[in-house]
Amino acid sequence: MITALAATMLALGGCISGGGGGSSGSRSSDNNTVDFGGNESVTLSWSAPSARENGDPISLSEIEAYELYVGQQSGNYSDVIRIGDNGNNSYTLRNLAVGTYYVAMRTADINGLWSRLSTEIELNIQ
Repeated sequence: MITALAATMLALGGCISGGGGGSSGSRSSDNNTVDFGGNESVTLSWSAPSARENGDPISLSEIEAYELYVGQQSGNYSDVIRIGDNGNNSYTLRNLAVGTYYVAMRTADINGLWSRLSTEIELNIQ
């Protein structure tokens, strides 16, 4: 098992709502495992934001969900994984095949406002 820690997650924006946010769209999962066709696993973890993108504070109780965007081309995410538990700050990508994966994430508040995508990280599975 390979473990990766996702870098800083962007805080919520005060004016972003709904919508996709950079995915080329295909499979989506709500806390379920997405099968990437291999045998490796990577655990991603992050810290909940303490401020919105505009600098206003946000509490954990105001966070509704996270979404992980995963793809094998930078900026082109084929899978969106919704994590609905605001107290859950990790997710394991399972069944990864050998190759390079790109992961970004965003956060939603209880009013449906979404952050921009975080900085993308690159995972190399060997």
